[in-house]
Formats: sequence, structure tokens, C-alpha cells
Amino acid sequence: MDFENYWSVPSLRDATHDPVTDEQIDAAEHSLGVRLPQAYVSLIRCQNGGYLRGQVPRAPGNAVWGIGESRVPGPQSITTRAPWNWEDYPADSCPPDKALLVRFDSGGHWDICLDYRRSGPTGTPGVSLVRGSRVKSIASSFEKYLSSLKVPRVPGRRVYGPGSFDEVVAKLREALADAPVNSDTHYDYGYRTVTLQLPGEHEWVWICSNRCPIWWKRQPDGTTILSEKTALRLPEEPGCVAFLSTTNSPALTAARKRTDLITKR
Repeated sequence: MDFENYWSVPSLRDATHDPVTDEQIDAAEHSLGVRLPQAYVSLIRCQNGGYLRGQVPRAPGNAVWGIGESRVPGPQSITTRAPWNWEDYPADSCPPDKALLVRFDSGGHWDICLDYRRSGPTGTPGVSLVRGSRVKSIASSFEKYLSSLKVPRVPGRRVYGPGSFDEVVAKLREALADAPVNSDTHYDYGYRTVTLQLPGEHEWVWICSNRCPIWWKRQPDGTTILSEKTALRLPEEPGCVAFLSTTNSPALTAARKRTDLITKR
């Protein structure tokens, strides 16, 4: 399994922990009293917590917590005790064998957990959805949980070049009669987005990059900090350079036909 491809990129830096260490993994297993599944360990070695690219059917969340210090706001840790493990939590609101349920995502009224109730603390856990005292199995292992992710389609028409992202932007600008660049930023989504202004009121073309930093952090002054390491938003399409979307489809279609760009839906 290529575990890097399960993470949504780019991720907000505040949603992830610093890279995990062997010592942290050992300490987490000791604190939780279980052996963490190898698929989970491999996943957080690529990125220590954050959001997945897709969502598992029947599961309400799309995050996997890493290992580190929980912060609010900020990343949560798999070592954070669930409310139903608090001593004063009502017994009728607790799942059975709660000590063998290790949550890695939560929405307040639900939790997604590694479920060791059948395997025991050193076995291979399943994955279960917990709502109060009710526990429902959603995958027989964490590896199968990941493999059942449904990845949503990246919006926009895909551009396969020829040329780099900057060359794609230049070709489209020329085909659109040197359309002015309204903005060129990573701030909103972490991936580079160039906005071209078309004639008319509120008419735009957005050109978004496939390759992007693996994380970004917004600063109060409106700037961004970007990771040096990069990845593809659509790793199964390494030849894709950019994604196009617009408020004026006829104008963009006509412009594309005046270039040598290779595109498809």
C-alpha cells in the first residue's frame, strides 16, 4: 500500500503533528495498552495525522488522528481519552468493553475506533463506529478501512500540458487576449490557484495546480508558509498539470481551442 496517497494534500499544518518518532509510538502503545496496527503506524509515518483524501461508506468522518499533544484548536491525538472512558460518564452511555476501543476520529456524538474487543490488545483490530453505547463494525481491519475509501472527483477540466503550470497559465492568458491576473496565491486552499479576470462582471477562470506542498499554514498578515516537500492532489494522474474551472464556459472552451493544451473532463 502507498500510504502517502491516502492523505489529502495539501493539509493545514495546524491539523497535523510533527513527524512521529519510534519513542512516541512505543509510549502510545504503552499508554493505550494495545499494539497499534502496522497499517496505522505506516500511515502516520508518512504524515502524523490529518484528513484523508476520501471517506469510507457508513463512516461519518474522514480524519485519522496522529500521535502527539492534543490542542484545541489543533490536531488531536489517538492517546486522548474518549469521554466514555471518564470515571463520571454515565454507564448507560458507554460502549461495552470500552477499554478495548481506541478512537482515531470523532465528531462529538460519534467516534471511529480501532476495535480490539475480538482480537485482544495484541491482535489485529477491526474498525468500528461508536455512538453512545452502540458499536457497529465498519471494517475488519484498519488496512481494509483505508482501502475502502471513496475519493471524490477533483472539480474542473484536467490539463495535461504540454508545458509546466506557468506555461499553461501563459498559454491561456494569451488565448484570452492577455486576461489580467486577479490573484495568484496558495492562501485559500494550499495549492496554487491563478485567477484570470474575463470581460464582464464577475467573470473568471481559475487555474489550479495538481502538484502542491503537502501542507500549508496561513499567517495573520495574509501570507502563507508552505512545506518544501510536495505531492500530487491526484496521484493517480501524474501527467495532470492543472485543473480549469470558470464562470464562462463558452469563453474558456473557445480559448482552449486556440492553444495546444491537452485537456479532458
